[in-house]
Amino acid sequence: MSDLYKFQFDVNNTSVLQMWEVERYKTKLQKTLGSTFEVETGLNDSGLTGVLSVTQSKLSKGFAKTSVFEDQDGDGLFQQAFEIQVATSTATAAQLEKHKFSFDASGQVTADYELSKGIWKLVGIDQDEAFTVVSLDGVDYVVKTEQERDGVEFELFRDDNQDGVWTRIAEGEAGAGFVDASTGTVDLVGVQIYLDAAIGMVG
Repeated sequence: MSDLYKFQFDVNNTSVLQMWEVERYKTKLQKTLGSTFEVETGLNDSGLTGVLSVTQSKLSKGFAKTSVFEDQDGDGLFQQAFEIQVATSTATAAQLEKHKFSFDASGQVTADYELSKGIWKLVGIDQDEAFTVVSLDGVDYVVKTEQERDGVEFELFRDDNQDGVWTRIAEGEAGAGFVDASTGTVDLVGVQIYLDAAIGMVG
């Protein structure tokens, strides 16, 4: 993830007043209406106290979106380190992708089928894509990841009623800080708090 942003804070560095996206040498003012911000301060790499991270949260059309921006070196440019969009109970069935997976004897995903216009269609698995099955607090997830230059894109699927149909309940992008170094996939323990919005909403 390489998106860069700038923020204007209040005098106490506790609230976000304005936000800009930085594209090369241009800045574009971002709409923040409806967003809530959490600002974390501390010592940066220069040994000065400043804002280390900003977490932006907002609800939109049935989804809870969270973005984390970090500035550890204290140069005033915040890199987007993590983004997740989670389906909530207000999302409609039409907004939720449905998948079926084939598993081998060891439980690994061998094929992915997506429901499209009432028909199950085989989805090709690219070389830079991988599937893992993870259990978190008694809930099983199929995690699809696609490797990027500086992180991963990911999708999370759940089958709460165990009928063999897995619903995509979240998708996003994660930088190195949110990736499990041993597996190369997104660290579900680190993102568990963001999944709470989807608890109990998958049929």
